[in-house]
Amino acid sequence: MTDKRLELLIGATLRIGVIAAAVLAAVGGGFLLFSGVPSKPDFGRFLGEPAYLTTVAGIFRSAFSGNARGIIQLGLVVLISVPIVRVAVSLAAFAFRKDWLYSAVTAVVLALLVVSLATGR
Repeated sequence: MTDKRLELLIGATLRIGVIAAAVLAAVGGGFLLFSGVPSKPDFGRFLGEPAYLTTVAGIFRSAFSGNARGIIQLGLVVLISVPIVRVAVSLAAFAFRKDWLYSAVTAVVLALLVVSLATGR
């Protein structure tokens, strides 16, 4: 794999991920607007997300059941995962090219991203 092909692959990965996230968020926003949301929000008190939207599994269940807020949250999950997928694609490309130094460095970066995402730190 040449450097140019690697750049094109990474660019396509980023483009597809961001477009998918934007489409999901827009579709969820459209559903939310047309589903009869209250016309006047209460900005005087903070209400966090419902408990079912605080886990990835809950977000997937909610989105696939057609819940507008779940679809928006799924778009955000996709957007957050785009850089992680980019690093994973880079790791695969470096390993394919047998560039072990960059493979090792990229593997460490991927491990740090996954651990920080999983632990919240």
